[in-house]
Amino acid sequence: MIDAVTSFLKSLNWGSVPDWFAATGTILAVIVALTIAGRDTRRVLSLNRRSQARKISAWQQIVQGTEVPVIINTSTLPIYDIVVSYGVAYGAGDAYMTGNENQVFIQKLPPGRWRIKLSPQKPEEGMHIRLSLSICFRDADGNFWLRDATGVLKEIKQSPHVYMGIHNPIEKWSSFVEY
Repeated sequence: MIDAVTSFLKSLNWGSVPDWFAATGTILAVIVALTIAGRDTRRVLSLNRRSQARKISAWQQIVQGTEVPVIINTSTLPIYDIVVSYGVAYGAGDAYMTGNENQVFIQKLPPGRWRIKLSPQKPEEGMHIRLSLSICFRDADGNFWLRDATGVLKEIKQSPHVYMGIHNPIEKWSSFVEY
């Protein structure tokens, strides 16, 4: 029996070493190409998912001697469930504030540049601390986002009201004026 197996193995044509290297190289090239294509696809999907959120920003601007919150939505769709608050942009502290006290709430904000009539209460700036606005919202696709006081945009997994620790009923709904 062993002689038959040995005879069979000797009769096989295993090819040459260069053929084996070529085949192995081809398989590795296909694996690398599929890995790169998958990574690029994930990156494109992430950019598409973030496309509206990247076009939303908030800051305070001096208008007739008063700081006024400004929100810009350069997308073509409205945003929803907006929570505007202050956060620490420079220095030690949280980049966004939670709870009902220092927030302004807006149900829906259409495209455009808007001044908010009701400002969130601005906390005291301590030594070496500078505050700026943060904005939390739901985009038109139902994804939740936070742009903190440092300008960093991140996707969050909860609605803005839950994420920011808002308690119902909300009494301080704000309106806006076009800029």
